[in-house]
Amino acid sequence: MSFKLIKSHLLHLKVIGRSKKSNGVEVATQMSEGTPNNDVSDDLAGEVRIGLSEREKEKHLLQYLLNCRGVCHENVLLKVMLLMENEQGDLEQGLSVFEWQAKLQERVARINLKLQPLKYQVKKAIYGSGRAIVSEKVRSQLELNSANSFGKVNFPNSSQYYVYIDTSPFGEMKHATTFTDKELEYIKAFIKVLADRGSVIHEVDDVNGADSKIVEQIDKIRQKAYGNKRRHDSDVESGPENAENNEPVQSSSVSRWTHYASYTADIAALTDATDLQPLETQELLDKLCRLRWLYKTGKGKYGLDLRLLVEMNDYLSDNYSMSSCERCKDIVAQGVQCSTSDCNSVWHVDCYEHDILHENRICKSCGESILDRGVYVT
Repeated sequence: MSFKLIKSHLLHLKVIGRSKKSNGVEVATQMSEGTPNNDVSDDLAGEVRIGLSEREKEKHLLQYLLNCRGVCHENVLLKVMLLMENEQGDLEQGLSVFEWQAKLQERVARINLKLQPLKYQVKKAIYGSGRAIVSEKVRSQLELNSANSFGKVNFPNSSQYYVYIDTSPFGEMKHATTFTDKELEYIKAFIKVLADRGSVIHEVDDVNGADSKIVEQIDKIRQKAYGNKRRHDSDVESGPENAENNEPVQSSSVSRWTHYASYTADIAALTDATDLQPLETQELLDKLCRLRWLYKTGKGKYGLDLRLLVEMNDYLSDNYSMSSCERCKDIVAQGVQCSTSDCNSVWHVDCYEHDILHENRICKSCGESILDRGVYVT
């Protein structure tokens, strides 16, 4: 994917990200998190007229996704669909949340059929930091487990988002842009700085660099894997006939890995990559954060956000050798990296958890243990 496509993508995001109206109701969004306020999701379903056709329901879901800057957590979009179905009197009783998720995916698939001629797509993508961290943030913002007008719904933890992307190889032909050519060069420089930062390995002792939540989550997963391994070893020693009577094996705290990598940088490093003044850099970074191409950490650093990772996947892979997840094949900017110096194997946090708990604790590329040794990617 050519970097020239940035011109198309940025303009399109700027257009769809503006506050829109659905049946006269303006929908506000929290741009920093990419998820709407709790009362917004209730209002969207509650204000639409009665008697919507299936096509109109799909249109409302797409409208809501666009109002979220084109990036929306799957539980949020599912809640909106349930509220809308309930308001319409079409809510099927007795379905599990997983059956409703399947219905949402079917509806998104039909939306994509309509978007295909326009060279756009709603793609489901994983947020690298993992479902525990993501769900905590989403749940605290939206109170997804609270009672709704249709009853209590226990949404499962999830790191999955629906992302609205441009799939056209000639996207730069679609739109003019309010970004100047010079600004596009600055954006390219920002991406290079952030991508290059991820290729540098740091000592974990540098506590100001590593994202402690991601490190803690990975260590919790490793702790669980060690516990499973010890129970398995204990069952083997005692024999299968006694396995059910064995007490749970308590594992000691895992040893923290010694290295991490981070696809983040502070404003000073990003400013140094251009001839912009600090205030000009800040304004451009704020705009990119609103468009969900970048995000800002609590420590004031900037990183590659989900939309950029999904929409610029090929560009990041071809130009900066950013590796794709061994399990889901999407670009990884948060998760785990194999500790072997010349191995490019990486995993998102959830993909890593699945592999070491259910697949293999050995890197398939180099044979190194990914349970005992690894690199945190934060």
